[in-house]
Amino acid sequence: MKQDRLRSNFRSRGFALMRKGISPELANVFANYAILQAADPDYYTMDTHTRILSSASRSRYADALGECLLLRLQPKIEAVVGEPLHPTYSYLRIYGKGSILDGHVDRRESEIAASMALACVADAPWLLRLQARDKTHALDLAPGDLVVYEGIQLPHWREVFQGEFCIQVIFSYVRANGEFAGLRFDGRDQIGPIQKPGRN
Repeated sequence: MKQDRLRSNFRSRGFALMRKGISPELANVFANYAILQAADPDYYTMDTHTRILSSASRSRYADALGECLLLRLQPKIEAVVGEPLHPTYSYLRIYGKGSILDGHVDRRESEIAASMALACVADAPWLLRLQARDKTHALDLAPGDLVVYEGIQLPHWREVFQGEFCIQVIFSYVRANGEFAGLRFDGRDQIGPIQKPGRN
């Protein structure tokens, strides 16, 4: 059974690749939405932190549609992880040519992370690389594909992007019965387009 295989992969390797976490059609709608939001010069923040080594990348914390999918996908991700989760936050990001994602592990609020591809215009796939328990994996995510992984345990990165743009959204959770359960909602009162100090 597909669900059993995904759960087995997650337990043995620390990640599982879920093809068509949402339909390609819905991914296309979300990608177009993300592009339209760029008409507002204040909607996105240009990435300047050390993990993103290019000013060509911009992001939005707790985008409303991203937060909707954070909740909508939670049961699927819980089935992969095999235990209940609390949602913490979503992050919508548009990468431009020259973007690079430095190798890192995530903060505690992303104990369980899920990265979803929405759209990519490039001549070659922009691979997400994960250092899992057995080896390094290079993942090619099609629109709507989702990789669920141990965010605070598995280093992950992307090499220099040579295409026009790539859009993805990240969903973050903590284990409901784990040591980070108190970090649910990422310090906010609830899930939604509610900002934290220092976030756009």
